[in-house]
Amino acid sequence: MFNYIYRSNEFIIVTEKMEKDLLRFAEKVKRFFAGFSCACITICISGRSYTLESIHMAYVEAVGLLMTRKFCREDVVVVAGKDGTGNHVVNSRIGNEYGKQLRNLLLAGNRAGAGQMIFETIGLQDCECRGWTYLEVKQVTRQVMNILADYALEEQPKLSDFENIIESVDKKTEELNIQELCDMVKEIILYIMPGKEIAATDSMRDIVRKAVMWVDDHYAEEVTLASLAERYHVEHSYFSRIFRQEMGISLILYITRKRMEKAKEYIRGSEMSLMEIAFMTGYDDYTYFSRVFKKNTGMSPREYRDHFKEEKK
Repeated sequence: MFNYIYRSNEFIIVTEKMEKDLLRFAEKVKRFFAGFSCACITICISGRSYTLESIHMAYVEAVGLLMTRKFCREDVVVVAGKDGTGNHVVNSRIGNEYGKQLRNLLLAGNRAGAGQMIFETIGLQDCECRGWTYLEVKQVTRQVMNILADYALEEQPKLSDFENIIESVDKKTEELNIQELCDMVKEIILYIMPGKEIAATDSMRDIVRKAVMWVDDHYAEEVTLASLAERYHVEHSYFSRIFRQEMGISLILYITRKRMEKAKEYIRGSEMSLMEIAFMTGYDDYTYFSRVFKKNTGMSPREYRDHFKEEKK
């Protein structure tokens, strides 16, 4: 078994076991992780490779199975060639016409229309019942984010901020949780199309202060707009707007910046490995952590540690 060191949640197993034994093993793995993992487990079984030279094709095939698994919040085992698996046709869920309509709605300042286009017309919120694959959801969210980014950059927010937002959406897509993914996209629409400021009551300002304190203490946990709104019994979009007004930054970016601050503290003040620091600050994927860190500091975590050591000499 090999651990892909830059993606701590991906493992590759090379074995001589036959398919029947592999399926039993896969079910055993599913049962084992079901007891304590909140993430979805996807086990991909490629076809057999009979030479060392062709073993890389087995990996490519397994990745293809992962990409075309059904987008749903459940553990699955997928086998190459079984019931047509591995031959799935990936559909284009958002064409040029939809993209043009979404751009026009954004330019017209029609926030409700833009949301309806993304979630209902294109169908992102119904992707599970429509049988979309993981890759189809990933492609749609990336296309939507590119359109939102083009609009946002005309309003001149910081480019690095929007890159962090896109990274967050990509990561949320990997978690196969459509409700939280849609909530995040809704928050982004509110971020780039805030509309007129609304009066915040003293009680709502107090809720925002409490939410900030909670995030500061629980930054390494899974924190979402939905979970905070539910925690403080307020409506999602209202909470998002007041948070941005009071803090001058969206919740997504606030969480990212808090995590980056703590990561820099750990790098400067401890001898923990960089992968440990990634985990301690809420990232189970080192590659993702490293990308976000570099976007925020201009250096990779390793370069940042080396730079700090040089300064201390």
